[in-house]
Amino acid sequence: MMVILRRTAAGAAAGVLAYGLVVVAIAMIAQFGDLNLYWVIFLVYAVVPVGAILTWPALWALRVRPAWRPAAVGLLPVMTGGFLLSEFGEPEPLSLALIVGGSYAVAVLATTPAPGARLTWWRTGAAAARVPLLAPDLAGHRIEVVDVSPGLLHYRVVPAAGPAVEVTIWPPGFGGLEGRIVERHDATVAITAGPDVPETVVETIAATLAPRPHLFQGDSVGKGR
Repeated sequence: MMVILRRTAAGAAAGVLAYGLVVVAIAMIAQFGDLNLYWVIFLVYAVVPVGAILTWPALWALRVRPAWRPAAVGLLPVMTGGFLLSEFGEPEPLSLALIVGGSYAVAVLATTPAPGARLTWWRTGAAAARVPLLAPDLAGHRIEVVDVSPGLLHYRVVPAAGPAVEVTIWPPGFGGLEGRIVERHDATVAITAGPDVPETVVETIAATLAPRPHLFQGDSVGKGR
């Protein structure tokens, strides 16, 4: 849940930052440039497309990845909100910021893979997660699947005695995560462990991650091997 909240807040901040920079740039051009009415109208209409383009790198910088999806999805609610505000309200800076920030927060939320779909592996197989079935080579530990849904695989690496290590696999480039992050070409892996887990265990998990689908075959969510 915290990952979703961080990504949503970052989406709102990226939208406000990108569109704010465009508005400031246009205001400076209008103040110091010798522009006729047609150029002013052109610059006003350029706010939305230029702001949408700048939102892409802003989202990327704030680790909302992949960034192009929310940048594109957020364009429609921004245009809709701007039109409704111009028709029924006053386009003040605060109201515009709320529309832009809310639009991109919703866009990020809508394009984030949603955990929580409790599916069974024997019915759905690897296609349910749509991420590679990566697992470590760690003797004396077993895999306990916690959750699987499109775009997410969450499991625990459980030792014979002692605390477990949480491993979450997301699509490549997925940002806003905590813990030991492993960036791969096919996935982003977040490894989180408590203070009682030796650092060598975490590093071994990170270093030995590889596709091991046989460790997941026949397991339902919440049951280990």
